[in-house]
Amino acid sequence: MAGTNLFDFTWYKCRAGYRLVRATDPEFARQAVDPSECREMIRPNAHERIAYQPDLNRTCEEFVEIRSPEHLLNFVQKHGLLFDLNGDPIESCLEAANLFRGLLSRKRQGARKLAHFFDSYMQSKMRAARDNHGFIRVSSSTLAVPPMWGLDVVSNPVTGLRFQLRAGTLFLALWAPLVHKVNVNVRIRRCRQCNLPLRVGTEGEMHGNSKFCSDEHQSAFYRQKRSVKAGPKKCLYCNEGFETGPGTGKRTDAKFCCENHRIHFNSVRRGKG
Repeated sequence: MAGTNLFDFTWYKCRAGYRLVRATDPEFARQAVDPSECREMIRPNAHERIAYQPDLNRTCEEFVEIRSPEHLLNFVQKHGLLFDLNGDPIESCLEAANLFRGLLSRKRQGARKLAHFFDSYMQSKMRAARDNHGFIRVSSSTLAVPPMWGLDVVSNPVTGLRFQLRAGTLFLALWAPLVHKVNVNVRIRRCRQCNLPLRVGTEGEMHGNSKFCSDEHQSAFYRQKRSVKAGPKKCLYCNEGFETGPGTGKRTDAKFCCENHRIHFNSVRRGKG
């Protein structure tokens, strides 16, 4: 996901840093009136905050590697809290990082499995968050609602124009580079004529079956193949000689004395003979 930031986004960090509030800490029992609502948290050490613009691509790369409360604290010290500037539940943050990892891993399994994983996850979270009146309850700890944010177009002295992302939390903003990552489908091939690299796929310059960088190179490649000098050849299957060229019924680049020998040769090579 490294590369140029797709969006401008402003977030906030505590100048004095953050701390873990664990179940064994005296502060743990004081953080909620109802003891059942107590959660292990990451809390800011002060109320003073500084604004900054995170590199969302790099921040997302670091976020998906979070696997423990200690890793999470290091991340928050560098980038700020994910959901709530007053403190984040550790369990919810770790769950969010695990969700992002799951989406990235399913990209390798194909679009359908990725979409099914996301839909199943969101449906389960929405069922868990539904209140007695049948409405979806939105909170920082449920992860129940898919990201909702907006875009503004703003002037920029370097690029002229930029997208400015409006998102209520850092976690919502991190969906932008994640969705871009899982939707990029680019493979690198080389042109069969000039050997220069081709970017093929849904996000590439060429469609997925492209073998040449241009129509001109495709024509040149096959024109060159047809221009091979006519004359006697040896069949790759039976090793018998045969003639090619005008009047023989064989192309100058023919490699087999007959169609049956071509089929048998390719079947053996594929292990089907």
